[in-house]
Amino acid sequence: MTNLYFPICALFVSSLLILIFFTKQRANIIDTKIYSGLLITNFLDALLGTLIIYTAYKNPTSIWLQILNRLDFPQYLLWTWFFFLYIFHISNQNRKIHKHYNKIYKYTGIINIFVTVLVLILPFEIVNKNNVMYAFGTSVNTLYIFCAMYLIGSLLCVIINYKKLINKKYAPVYALIIFAFVIAFVRTVNPGLLLISAVMAYIDLIMFFTIENPDVKMIEQLENAKDQADKANRAKTDFLSSMSHEIRTPLNAIMGF
Repeated sequence: MTNLYFPICALFVSSLLILIFFTKQRANIIDTKIYSGLLITNFLDALLGTLIIYTAYKNPTSIWLQILNRLDFPQYLLWTWFFFLYIFHISNQNRKIHKHYNKIYKYTGIINIFVTVLVLILPFEIVNKNNVMYAFGTSVNTLYIFCAMYLIGSLLCVIINYKKLINKKYAPVYALIIFAFVIAFVRTVNPGLLLISAVMAYIDLIMFFTIENPDVKMIEQLENAKDQADKANRAKTDFLSSMSHEIRTPLNAIMGF
């Protein structure tokens, strides 16, 4: 049951991240909400992956293998979608293109519904022999195509905004790109080695310690609020100074008379 090692590790890491992240006070901003989606989909994928492999070893002909795989496929799609939205958001902040975020969110959400329906109804087969198990077929190929499109979209966002993303806190972006190539190579050599859940959990873990730490987000939000308060205070001071000057000018003239 060596195939269980990676999904169980991913399940442990994702469960720990969810416990820490959702028990802390969080900033109510877009990227934090997207990161919540990344954590939840990774947890569901790791849980379903563990159940799939365990069921395959215990009862290889069980109908539950088909059902669990059907439920697991959309988690890959949703995770790559959330990752694309996250990269698009952080790489296009304070730019005109970011005003289209809501449209992109809406249209890609509609695409996800369409792809999910295809993945649920298209055929696929499960290979389960010599302690190796993996799925292949039209359903899986459709899923991988759209996941690849979201990852390519994330890569384009990085390339277009590379000057802004030259920062160690954007390590998850580069880590995912590297791991994507590693997974592609490993899958060609050993299709039965299930690394995707573990990689997703590892990316979420890197993001937690570089970009999405709730404490750091709260500090950033407090600093932004402080800056806005300072600007408002300076504007008030300038206004009062200007008004004082404008009032003194006619008063001096009146006193002169």
